[in-house]
Amino acid sequence: MKVRAIVAIYVWHHKIVYGTTTSKITKWQNRYDYLTSAQSIIQVREKTVNQKSATGSYTGWSRIQRHLEYCVVKYGCYANTYPWPKITIKANGTYTYKGKAH
Repeated sequence: MKVRAIVAIYVWHHKIVYGTTTSKITKWQNRYDYLTSAQSIIQVREKTVNQKSATGSYTGWSRIQRHLEYCVVKYGCYANTYPWPKITIKANGTYTYKGKAH
């Protein structure tokens, strides 16, 4: 499961890998975020939120928020963003998400 936020100067991905049965989410195998197509002004900083629901039910969720800073060598840094999605998954493989890209 992967959700991406596309902003003109980067694409931010939030990926989750999870185990299921037909009736419940059984485990979080991996949860992470990464950038692609990032312009050189983007500096990847710390995760500010890294949350997940408990397993063992039909529905689960994952939320990661990352601090991104916009910096220009000659002038310094001029902006901060904190993109985040909250992905809600179901044992049947469907999902929804909400969040903020910038």
